[in-house]
Amino acid sequence: MWNTTGSSLGPFLFLVYINDLALASEFNVRIFVDDTKLTMVSDNHLSLQTKVNCEIQKIDNWLKSKKLSLNYNKTEYMIVTRKKEKCNFRINIGGNEISQKGCIRYLG
Repeated sequence: MWNTTGSSLGPFLFLVYINDLALASEFNVRIFVDDTKLTMVSDNHLSLQTKVNCEIQKIDNWLKSKKLSLNYNKTEYMIVTRKKEKCNFRINIGGNEISQKGCIRYLG
């Protein structure tokens, strides 16, 4: 294995390594360096919650198959809606509840 620490080749090899992430689930996947944004759209927040929890488990399984891990403490989600009612939405990955935020910083 090559030592890619501090090289310009390291980030490129990482992107090649995770390039098939978009094939692991039905999420729309956007990757910028090591920051990943997963999005999904639905008219019904209850069916969306069920679908997101199912698809996020697929992502977690994909990561484990690549010997990668998700930092559950840094993983956040945000709901974007035009409706005034609040959605009581819960996302769990491997028994870890993911925190909901009103605003999320994205590098890309």
